[in-house]
Amino acid sequence: MDVTANQTWWVEVTHAGSTSKRLPKGMVLGHMSAYSGTVAAISREEWASLSPSPATAPDVTDPVEEPHVHTSNVPEGLRPQGLSLLEKYRALWSGHLGSIKDTEQRIELKPGSKPVRLNPYRMGPRTRELIKAQVDGMLKLKVIEPSQSEWDSPVVLIPKPDGSPRFWIDYRQLNERTVRDSYPLPRMDDCLDS
Repeated sequence: MDVTANQTWWVEVTHAGSTSKRLPKGMVLGHMSAYSGTVAAISREEWASLSPSPATAPDVTDPVEEPHVHTSNVPEGLRPQGLSLLEKYRALWSGHLGSIKDTEQRIELKPGSKPVRLNPYRMGPRTRELIKAQVDGMLKLKVIEPSQSEWDSPVVLIPKPDGSPRFWIDYRQLNERTVRDSYPLPRMDDCLDS
């Protein structure tokens, strides 16, 4: 397929999310640049043939696949493809979500700062259950660990655009007492001129 500069191209865009999106007329979705390799165009029929049939699709509830990658917001038809992609590149990751302990982070406090211990925000029993489930999941994945700290910040559940809860810790009091690390970005015109 040969393409010349300033040639109009029609590209089919697939939205894999579960919420509807509205694209205004004339919206720029991306830019193309020259590529000298092979480009393969695929038709709708060919794309559909790549989707595994329900009989051959892996069972996402199979306990052998534990721990699962969070796929509840991925459409049913694309989940097997996503999981097979992760399986194909399993050598690049351990297969387990969690933390990397290659480095330690230090938080430098402003002189004279004292620890802040805030009470939890008021919440209903359903919210408490959701928070407990999130904390238990993070403990299981070893993303967090129990501690006996003199610092304490409250937890809030913020709704995501899809309606699911986002676990958020209110670190505003800690941030006020923290010496900020400054990593100034270089000037863009200097980067472009060099």
